[in-house]
Amino acid sequence: MILLNAYPYANGHLLIALGKPRARLLEYDPADRAHFWMLVELACDLAERTLECQGLNMGINQGRAAGAGVPGHLHAHVVPRWAGDTNFITTVGQVRVVPQALEDMARRYRETWASMAQTLD
Repeated sequence: MILLNAYPYANGHLLIALGKPRARLLEYDPADRAHFWMLVELACDLAERTLECQGLNMGINQGRAAGAGVPGHLHAHVVPRWAGDTNFITTVGQVRVVPQALEDMARRYRETWASMAQTLD
């Protein structure tokens, strides 16, 4: 599944997970891992098409020590990025500034997904 992160680091931050919860990547069988990476690639394409971002951060936090918020269910992050998109407010104010409401972002992603789905068939 590809989900819009409810607590994004940047506008349009996506999460990718498989339905079967596992704590570690290597606990999934090779077919599941291949499907997982296919979903990561699809999420990257979705973010780039929807947001026309200048870059992407992609990553997995495996285990609580690595920063996993849900250590029993491995997931990947796809974070759209733009030049100059981070500033001092996160450090000084201890808040994240996300310029678009989640509902608006979800609508934009759904619209792009609908057009992508036509080409995936």
